[in-house]
Amino acid sequence: INAASAEFDLKKQESLMKAASYGKAFCSESDNLNSIAIQQQQHDALVNITKDFVDTANKLRILNDVRKPSVGLPITILQYNRLTPEVLVGRLTARNQHFLALRVCEL
Repeated sequence: INAASAEFDLKKQESLMKAASYGKAFCSESDNLNSIAIQQQQHDALVNITKDFVDTANKLRILNDVRKPSVGLPITILQYNRLTPEVLVGRLTARNQHFLALRVCEL
């Protein structure tokens, strides 16, 4: 997931996200475990991985649109996280990219 978020090439992003999605299947809970606490920890870890996957996919959709030449903001996901969505919305509205700004608000 982290590798996909650092990649600018759409084909590589897609390939890495597919690999992450495939890998999630192997992070499932095991029914053989004796300890309920261990099962809960595994469940929580799987929920966090799934949440990270969905959050990253949504951010990548926005960033890929923002990086297009018509918008002209080639920022990384780390810059997006530090910049905050509010600042990005301000920059997009200044460039008359209101629909894209709305999509950022919906995240």
